[in-house]
Amino acid sequence: MGDTPKVKNTDFLKEVAKHHKEWVRTCKALGGGDFSEDIVQEMYIKLYKYASAEKIIKEGILQKGYVFFALKSILYTLKNEQSLVYKEELKDNLLEDTSDLEEHQAFDKFCGLIDNYLLEQEKESNWYDAKIFQVYRDTNLSMRKMAKLSNISWVSIFHTLKNVKQDLRNNFQEDWEDYQNGDYDKIR
Repeated sequence: MGDTPKVKNTDFLKEVAKHHKEWVRTCKALGGGDFSEDIVQEMYIKLYKYASAEKIIKEGILQKGYVFFALKSILYTLKNEQSLVYKEELKDNLLEDTSDLEEHQAFDKFCGLIDNYLLEQEKESNWYDAKIFQVYRDTNLSMRKMAKLSNISWVSIFHTLKNVKQDLRNNFQEDWEDYQNGDYDKIR
């Protein structure tokens, strides 16, 4: 009969795995990033294949330096392989979707009308109203957060926004309806 394969004693891996979180932190510190967990798993495989209990545990003490160098070696290999791979962004090779280009252009035109109107209001006596509306529109701040940051009463901000919205509605209601109906050529 043939020779039976010799079974490798892998009890030393249990001792190495006790420090799993430390290996992941070490890998992240060495530049493994989001792949640190995977790299540590790869390190366990390498230790299983190429290491032995005598190399890893000496006099009952885990030789962390050996494990550290195994991690560093895997990271170095991965970095070299990545530098040889050319990565190309998919967005650079995709054809632009022009199916609703006219709609996008009409929306941009409509937004431009509002921006120009707000700029005119800034130049006139309504600059405060225009600025408050622009801050509210262009940031993710709530009225209360705006009030807290600017020391302006939230009631004042509420009334200002209400007045500006009504003013915009009065001036651009027709254009908005044209946009919603798909009559893009009718937008001023």
